[in-house]
Amino acid sequence: MKLINYLAAGACLLSASLCSCSSDDPTPDPNVTNPNTGVAPQTPAEEKNYIDETASSLAQLLKPADQAPVVNFAADFAREFSGFDFDEAPYMQAAGSGMQNLAKAVKSYDWAGMTRAIREFTFRFDDFAGIYEPDYARHRWVKTGESSDLIVRCKVGGMPAELIVAPSDGTWTGDIQTEAYDWEADEDYLAQMHFIVPKTLTVNLTHGSAKLVSALVKTNVSQKDNKAYAYVDANVANIHVISESNLSNSRVSAHAESYISGVQVYDTDGVLYGNHLCDIDYIAAIAENEDNIYTLFDRGSASANIMKRIFVEGAVKDIYNLSTYIDESDLEYDTRDEAQAGADFLNGKMHANFYMGGAKTPTGYMLWRPVRYVDDLYPMEDEWSVAPMLHFNSDNSDYSVDDYFTHSTFGGIVRMFNALIDEYESFFDFD
Repeated sequence: MKLINYLAAGACLLSASLCSCSSDDPTPDPNVTNPNTGVAPQTPAEEKNYIDETASSLAQLLKPADQAPVVNFAADFAREFSGFDFDEAPYMQAAGSGMQNLAKAVKSYDWAGMTRAIREFTFRFDDFAGIYEPDYARHRWVKTGESSDLIVRCKVGGMPAELIVAPSDGTWTGDIQTEAYDWEADEDYLAQMHFIVPKTLTVNLTHGSAKLVSALVKTNVSQKDNKAYAYVDANVANIHVISESNLSNSRVSAHAESYISGVQVYDTDGVLYGNHLCDIDYIAAIAENEDNIYTLFDRGSASANIMKRIFVEGAVKDIYNLSTYIDESDLEYDTRDEAQAGADFLNGKMHANFYMGGAKTPTGYMLWRPVRYVDDLYPMEDEWSVAPMLHFNSDNSDYSVDDYFTHSTFGGIVRMFNALIDEYESFFDFD
């Protein structure tokens, strides 16, 4: 995600889909209050300056040189070893892919992607525990010793590198039925996959004398009780990310927070309510049509705290009907009345408020409004859509998200972030 988009989305949007000002709003969690303190901006000019200062604070934290050792190592590792497979685990994804995904996540500040990349190190752990080193002639990782840990050793850029993934706290087991294909018989069949997964794993990656990655990964799944838990606490260069998820049949909750050089960048919480949310067999039975997945969800809420300066909270209800409407309408309409009806529908299903500083009441909220757009090929024809708008309570003004974050409004910030993006792209010549 581009950094200016991250700021715009994170500071004033929980997401483009969580917004409204209708009398039929989902009921916000009464326990959600603005956790921030400090002077709250009171006028439109003060609000603009406040966002400007928040963006400046974030930009000052983002220095590509701080992550260079991780990104450059991962790029070099992926380039050299992406085609190497494991002898002991033929279905194991190539190690280089995990490194490449980690590098991309770090480079783009994709926090969720970074925790997923960390978990890739632990995939099917029992299949390949041991000590592995590269066989350059065969382009394979070969087992050179026994260990209860997964240990991968090699040289990158002439310096020794070592990845150690160590299990502890026992294991959990799981079985998944999945459709597979028998090439010899030319037919599909139902395969049973059995997993034995350590409840706790520690991950450490070193290059020379430098520790590039350290992480604690905890998981636990009970198919009998339809419950699951996942936790990642990872340090990658100067980035510290924590994510935690709890799943049951009726409720899924998630928490995530991130720090750069010890400064908290965001703190988010979300919860979804529904049915069969952790029933693997039920989900597998309906997953053939991906639209069926939305039938699992009923309603949800979420909050995000950006730099401990801007707080956003929102809620959504009737998720299945909402997703069906968006998919069928594509949010495009022939008349203004149709677009207004679409905006009313969205406003009735979603809500989001945002707070600046220590404001006790919302600084503003989001809503959907009809907008007309001109097709260059058919300029005389009416074509309508709906767009998310920001409403500021200080002067009852409304702005489209695109219009509010413009060069004229935030010219200095946009230029600063564009320069920062260019610096990252030139600093990390890696796709």
